Amino acid sequence: MDFKPMTEYLNSLVPRDVVGLGCRIYVKNALVFEHYAGFADREKGVFIAPDTRYNLYSASKVATCAAAMQLCERGVIALDDPISRYLPEFESMTVALHPNDAPRPAARPITVRHLMTMTAGLTYQMDTPQLERMLAQTGGQATTRQIAQAIAQTPLAFDPGDHWNYSLCHDVLAALIEAASGQRFGAYLKQHLFDPIGMSETGFDLPAQAQGKLAMQYRYLEASDEFVPAGYAIAHKLGANHESGGAGLISTVRDYALFLRTLANWGQTPDGARVLQPETIALWRTPQLGARQQAEFNWPQLKGFTYGLGVRTLPEGNGEFGWDGAAGAFVLIDPERQTAMFYAQHIFGSRKPRIQSQLRQKLMQCL
Repeated sequence: MDFKPMTEYLNSLVPRDVVGLGCRIYVKNALVFEHYAGFADREKGVFIAPDTRYNLYSASKVATCAAAMQLCERGVIALDDPISRYLPEFESMTVALHPNDAPRPAARPITVRHLMTMTAGLTYQMDTPQLERMLAQTGGQATTRQIAQAIAQTPLAFDPGDHWNYSLCHDVLAALIEAASGQRFGAYLKQHLFDPIGMSETGFDLPAQAQGKLAMQYRYLEASDEFVPAGYAIAHKLGANHESGGAGLISTVRDYALFLRTLANWGQTPDGARVLQPETIALWRTPQLGARQQAEFNWPQLKGFTYGLGVRTLPEGNGEFGWDGAAGAFVLIDPERQTAMFYAQHIFGSRKPRIQSQLRQKLMQCL
């Protein structure tokens, strides 16, 4: 293995494509590559470091889906269970195919599988009257369960199972995990995933010792070809008590990479702690989309992939799987090669699709 091409590529991204970045790669449980470049806060002159924290955004979904797969493995929930078994507010859903349509009863119930595969009929609209009303009623302190209750009051955009639509499905999945496990979502993740793996820098809030470690977020302005500071807040966090399964985790490159290493090792840590069975990993990355849904799964960086249970996966259902985040976090897990890569940046509106494609190509070249 020669990681010089990866080092050269990452260095080439700064400062033209990103302000700062971090990357870790594991092969057969061994750390084979780690690299940081650029600024965590350009205006203050703070460089990226191993303890720099990032908002993971949708890379959080990998942890959320891992938790759901654990509950499936233990028989606590089943993929084809109606979610109303755990979240009664979803018992009688309605559908409005067009904004001006009168809502009608949904053709079928939403299942756990629908949530995991983004086929439940939800959208990613975060300013609906129902959500705004819930936030007003709770003084901006709505919990993960209360956010799900507000989502349940909103008519679906299509009947469950009919289409693939990227949405708030995994935020509802987090609420379902709370209901099924009897634990707050963050507490479940800590006890059943993060602690067994040895992760101490991942969660929904910044602990006291990490204050000041969160990287500044930047927005790329194409018209002026520049990066401007965009603050620290996670746009998808709807209040202090909302633990967003879809976009809420904060972590370091070194910590989240430990999670990915465990998944690449078929669900087991190097010291023998098992968080998922190999059969569960295989099921997780099994393609789930029909022909119409596959046509809707058409983002540029996903060319050549399909969708499994909340992760991109290869059409034949083996090899690499993972996901990414709005600010550029990138998850790659390959159990066949026992290879895991985690890359993070903090840029909105950047050249993310091209960077992610190049990261994958450089990794294969280095291996």
